[in-house]
This record gives sequence, structure tokens and C-alpha cells, in this order.
Amino acid sequence: MELHNIKLRVLCSTYFLVILPFSLSLLCLQSDTASSVVFQTTNETDLLALLKFKESITNDPRNILSSWNASSALHFCKWQGVSCGRKHQRVTALQLQGYSLRGSISPYVGNLSFLSSVNLQQNFLGGEIPAEVARLFRLKDLYLSNNSFTGEIPRNLTNCPELRVIDLERNELTGRIPDELGSLKRLEMLMFSSNNLTGDIPLLCETFLHSKDCT
Repeated sequence: MELHNIKLRVLCSTYFLVILPFSLSLLCLQSDTASSVVFQTTNETDLLALLKFKESITNDPRNILSSWNASSALHFCKWQGVSCGRKHQRVTALQLQGYSLRGSISPYVGNLSFLSSVNLQQNFLGGEIPAEVARLFRLKDLYLSNNSFTGEIPRNLTNCPELRVIDLERNELTGRIPDELGSLKRLEMLMFSSNNLTGDIPLLCETFLHSKDCT
């Protein structure tokens, strides 16, 4: 009986030593796979948002967006006008100023959650500034001057606490200048001239303790 117990213990120990590494390997494989899926999903979100942005452009006379193609082997971080962070490969900037683009801004831009800079100056973009822009909580610079944007300035831009620059000059915006913008403590430049806005810009500027430019 004692010999039987010894053999049984040896057998169990051997089984444990074989099974444990296999289980740990399987667990690590599942963990790596899960991380890969999450990473791909978030990157696909950026990819889809960029493609939707391109769909909203009705005329691209310089073919600036010709590289924006899902079937291309070129990663979207290398598309013209797109910049990404090194660590996560997420879109951090859209620099498409001065390309005579026509169309509008897709609301899908609000899904670019790592976006910190948008420069669409000197184009022929129109329509309303989508409220979804306010979902960009990392946004620091918003340059939309010299376009044909209509409607009101989104009041929910206050959801972008990092905003330093709001440049909406030379558009066709209407309505009052939102007093709520005074809560943006990091704001340094606020430019609204040459629109059809009402409200007292100088009084609004007084609320910005760190304001450098307000016109």
C-alpha cells in the first residue's frame, strides 16, 4: 500500500508539472490575444473615422486624400495630413490647411479620441461645426478659419478642457458667442472676427486669466 501511494504521488506530481506550464502558456496566449484585439479595435475606430471624414469631402482638387484608402498597404498614420502618437499609433493631429477642400466635417471626427490638434484653415468647408467635436477631450488647437461654416458655435466646446486655441475667423457663423467659453482656463487665443456673431467679445476676454489674444 505504501509503494502504491508513493507511485500515486509521483504520478500526480508529474501530471502537475506537465499541465501547469501548458496552462500558463495558454493563459498568456489568451491575454496577448485579448490585448491584440483591443488594440486593433481602437485603431480601427480611428481608421473608420478618417474614412468617414474623407466621405464628407466632396471635392479634393489636389488629391490630398488620395492616400486615404482602407485597402492600401499604407498605414493611416502615414496618410497625408495625419499625425499619430508613437506609443499607441492613434491619430493626434489633422493638418489639412490650405488645400481647397470642399465639403463638411464628419461627426465621426469625434471618435478620434487622441486628437489634440485640428487645422482645416483656408479651405471651402461648410455646414455646421459638429457637436461631436466636443468629445475630443484632449483637443488643444482648433483652427477652422477662412472657411464657410454656418450655424452657431457649439456651446459644449467647454467639454474640451485642454483647449488653447479656438480660431473661427472668416466664416458664416451666427448666433451669440457662448459665455460658457469663459470656463476654458487654458485658452490663450480666441478668434471670431468676420462672422455674423452677436455678443460682447471684450467682456468674454476678461474672463480669461491667461488670455493672450482675443479678437
